[in-house]
Amino acid sequence: MNVKVKIALYIVFIAGVIFTGARFYSGYKSVGATAATQDTSALGESDPVPVAVDTTPTATNATPPSTNAAVDTNAPVAPTNEVAAASTTNNPPPTAATSPSTKPKEDVVTAKTGRIAQGKMDWGSLIGYLGGFIACAIGLGFLISHDASAFMATKAVDTLYNDDAVGMKTPDYEKAEEEWANGNFLNAIQLLRDYHKRNPKEVHAQIRIAEIYEKDLNNFLAAALEYEEILKCRLRPDRWGWYAIHLCNLYFKLDKTDTAVALLQRINSEHPDVPAAEKARKRLTEMGIAYEDNSSAETTSEPTQTQSDSNLPPGFRKKK
Repeated sequence: MNVKVKIALYIVFIAGVIFTGARFYSGYKSVGATAATQDTSALGESDPVPVAVDTTPTATNATPPSTNAAVDTNAPVAPTNEVAAASTTNNPPPTAATSPSTKPKEDVVTAKTGRIAQGKMDWGSLIGYLGGFIACAIGLGFLISHDASAFMATKAVDTLYNDDAVGMKTPDYEKAEEEWANGNFLNAIQLLRDYHKRNPKEVHAQIRIAEIYEKDLNNFLAAALEYEEILKCRLRPDRWGWYAIHLCNLYFKLDKTDTAVALLQRINSEHPDVPAAEKARKRLTEMGIAYEDNSSAETTSEPTQTQSDSNLPPGFRKKK
């Protein structure tokens, strides 16, 4: 996967997890708050209903004792009429009081239905945010697991085949380096060979032998033989490509042009994405040697074809 695409996917998934998670959390809290207000409003509206029923029997029981006074019949006529007038004037308010008592119930019912409908909408949006959160979390987990597995695989290869001199502080290896520093190159090579026999996964010892042959003893043939053995080890593609390029340079010094060209084409075909493959293609272009070209745009852009180009197999063209 391309690095830019991977970074873009990381940004999208992380932003999606944060956004959907925050929206789900805030929406869940709002739905809980609306449910609590519905319960409290329903309890508050059901209380005043039984209170209005208890007032009627007390008013009927108070009227009989007032009729027992027989002596003062003429005097209290006016007050009784006033009381009657007062009672007649007080009769309309109870009817008005009973009518609003039913209206709030209807309003409460409509308010409740409206809140319930709004709650359903909130739950629908919550499900959508939860689904988006799960999808983004799965995508982010896939990217992390892919990168973690690739990292662990690289570390495992580096552990099995140590070619970068990490952890090379053993006394035997240090003794070989001391012999090299004193100018005893052949003794250093022998000590390194013995060390590599005891530790076959330490590829760096083999690389160090090739370097001594090439730079100190100017024995390009022996150095090339060592690099050929190094390429048989299981290395990372980028490291394998650079060691192969170095071996190609040794082949050119030994006048083994055909072997060098074959190795350059092998680098391009087996590991076309490593930087060493780009250098191999550049070297083949400078030499005017054809190599496999996977892009069909360049092959079809040439209207004519020379006799030398026609002898090449399909997918190959002569570089100018």
